[in-house]
Amino acid sequence: METKIIPYLLLPKDHTTYYYYDGSLTTPGCQETVMWYILTEKLSISEQQLNIFKSVGTNNGTLSFNHRPMQIVGKRAIYHHLDGYSAATIHFSNLVNVCFSFLLSKLLYFK
Repeated sequence: METKIIPYLLLPKDHTTYYYYDGSLTTPGCQETVMWYILTEKLSISEQQLNIFKSVGTNNGTLSFNHRPMQIVGKRAIYHHLDGYSAATIHFSNLVNVCFSFLLSKLLYFK
C-alpha cells in the first residue's frame, strides 16, 4: 500500500515569518542553485514520527542521512522576512531549522 504525503500539512500555521538564503543542493553535484526558505515557527515531532520520517525511501536511499556535511555560513547573506518589515541581513546559527528545511525539501521531491 502506497502512502501519500501532503507536505503542506507538515508546515506550521505562520507562513509569513521566515529566513531565506542562497544555498546548494544536498545531493551529489551539490550545485549552488537553491534558494532555501526556513519558517521561523517551530514544530515538534515525536521520536516515533522521526523514525518513520527517517525510513522514507528516495532515489538516493532513505532520509536517515544527508549526502552533504553541514556547511559553514561564511560570508553568505541570510535574510529574515517578517511580515510588515523590510528584510535585513542576520547571522543565522539555528541548525535545527536548517535540518528541517532539508527534510522538507526531500518530502517535496516525492511524487
